[in-house]
Amino acid sequence: AVGLGRTFANVVTRSMSWGLTTGLFTLLPQCIGANKYDLISEYIQRSLYITTCTCLLLSIPQFFAGDIMIAMGQSPDLKDLINLYCRIYIPNSFINTWLTVVQRLLQALNHNRDITIAQILSFLI
Repeated sequence: AVGLGRTFANVVTRSMSWGLTTGLFTLLPQCIGANKYDLISEYIQRSLYITTCTCLLLSIPQFFAGDIMIAMGQSPDLKDLINLYCRIYIPNSFINTWLTVVQRLLQALNHNRDITIAQILSFLI
């Protein structure tokens, strides 16, 4: 049940929000190269807004993950466990998404030590 819940949460929220931040890999280094540092804050702010709204919308199917998995043919006995896991994972999906945006920023600024600290914090949360 935990494996199904984890798979559902990764496919629905984490992959979608992670994919929305991949544009920052290109945009942020271009801003640094062009000395347009004011655009960095704009891109980060937009990315945080977009990913937060996306996580809000994607937390709805995640809240009903057990019902969706039953509709896909999984055993009805697993419904409560899948629902429990995915509902507990909802705050984690927001935190991981925000940390991904911060990671993209720190990579563009070449702050690798700070990325390591952010990753350790994400493992602790």
